[in-house]
Amino acid sequence: MLGTIICLLLFGVLLMFAELFVPGGVLGLIGTVLMGVAVYLCFQEYGSQIGVAVLLFSILITVTVVIFAFTVIPKTRFGKLLILGDSVSKQTGYHSDAYYDSGLVGKEGVTESELRPVGIALIDGRRVDVMTDSEFVEPGVRVKVTRIDGNRIVVIRA
Repeated sequence: MLGTIICLLLFGVLLMFAELFVPGGVLGLIGTVLMGVAVYLCFQEYGSQIGVAVLLFSILITVTVVIFAFTVIPKTRFGKLLILGDSVSKQTGYHSDAYYDSGLVGKEGVTESELRPVGIALIDGRRVDVMTDSEFVEPGVRVKVTRIDGNRIVVIRA
């Protein structure tokens, strides 16, 4: 029975470690269940003192694997292949379309398609996706940008 408990613990730790490389949570969950079964078997077979010792050992091993995963692996050559090292920021040129569109508030344009309530308008010589606050607007109608909500450009009839 001791061999079974040790195998369950080792296999559980191995699956939790594999979870670092295979996303989804299934391997980590199975590993946690296997370690829980091993602890349960220790309580049943050897009593509460050995069961608590194995439980504490399992927690220690789990914490050690997590710390190893977050501190040591990112510094290895393999970890650098798995983990994105670059960050994105406005200073390096990365920003959303809302950054470009923020200057459109108050400007007018002409609808190129029907807005039901979403469609396309030509504003500042650029085709942009726009929307209205639930009103229908025909093509060729002048519209004015009232606000930008995230990546949505909201317009009204001009």
